[in-house]
Amino acid sequence: MMSTAHHGSGAWSEAVQRRWESALLSVFDALPCAMILWGEYPPACVLNTAAQRLTGFSLHDAPYMPTVWMSRIHARDQSVFAAARERLQAGERYVQCDYRFSPKGTTQEIWLREVSCPFLLGPEQGSGILSAYIDISDLKKKSRGKGQDAMLPATGGRELIEEFVHAAQNSLQTISMGLDLLRVTYGDSAESETIFRGVERSSRLLREIREYFSPPDLRLTTEDPAAVLAEVAERTEEKWAHQGRQVQIRSDAPLPLLRLDWRQFRLTCERVLDFAFALLTEAGTVEVEVSLPEIGFQRYLQLQIVVPCASAVEESQLLRPFWRVNGYEVGLSLLLVSRMLQRNEGEMTFRREGRRGVLLIRVKAH
Repeated sequence: MMSTAHHGSGAWSEAVQRRWESALLSVFDALPCAMILWGEYPPACVLNTAAQRLTGFSLHDAPYMPTVWMSRIHARDQSVFAAARERLQAGERYVQCDYRFSPKGTTQEIWLREVSCPFLLGPEQGSGILSAYIDISDLKKKSRGKGQDAMLPATGGRELIEEFVHAAQNSLQTISMGLDLLRVTYGDSAESETIFRGVERSSRLLREIREYFSPPDLRLTTEDPAAVLAEVAERTEEKWAHQGRQVQIRSDAPLPLLRLDWRQFRLTCERVLDFAFALLTEAGTVEVEVSLPEIGFQRYLQLQIVVPCASAVEESQLLRPFWRVNGYEVGLSLLLVSRMLQRNEGEMTFRREGRRGVLLIRVKAH
């Protein structure tokens, strides 16, 4: 769902709002990157769903975001943000800047990369700024962790691969954000779509390779499993909507709040559902049964994913890297799922029951 808000009345409220919605509603939420369109006068903004999720801002905050945004930027980085805006006003076409930012509702800072360009609203309404955002906290952490060693060449194969992946991922993220901006400002074409998909696949693969060599640290938080699964299911359904894929989640009893590394578990669920949807040989519904079994006096969160009309895939294939199922590039995703579950004293299994495929994942609840 797109969120929009604005100040003012008359021509601005009617003409500009209609222009924004007609130009952006059909594109913005289809883009994986967080996007915000900033109006200059009077203050206004449009946020897509990814931007709301990344920044914590919502429709109610949108009218005040042009002033509130600066207060969420780290004091030492506010000059970086202001200088980028000045460069846009001076006529630069694309401007990139990185700064520390505190999403609404949290005191934990993240590193944001912002790529912005001017956006003409209309001859009477003036111009705005279209910005794409991505969380680059992991990239910044990697750079800071090198310290003085950054001056030394990598000597081992693993170090060399990590350095390459870090640099390539950084570049591809910026390219992808620029493509998102181009798709909005200049419209779609078959050529740009092909480029965009290629960059997206390459970026995803590099993220997976980097995660393989540098697994994220464990971060335990307490959340509602039902709400998390519903969020992941909705996002995955949107991605596969053109192929008629759906998710049905059920549980025999209400689920209590659980303490897990929910950031990693969300990613695990997304990867598993993507694989389950890819297994489907036709449009259909993947069923997810959620339970909390106790094994050896330890409680686990367990998902049993049932795929009707599944392709002929065997368990021995699951952890094979860089393979395809029904045209979907599995990459390293299931291997990373397995490693994440093992780090959390869990497991993943797969079996066939006639035409059905049954995927089971289990993770320790702290």
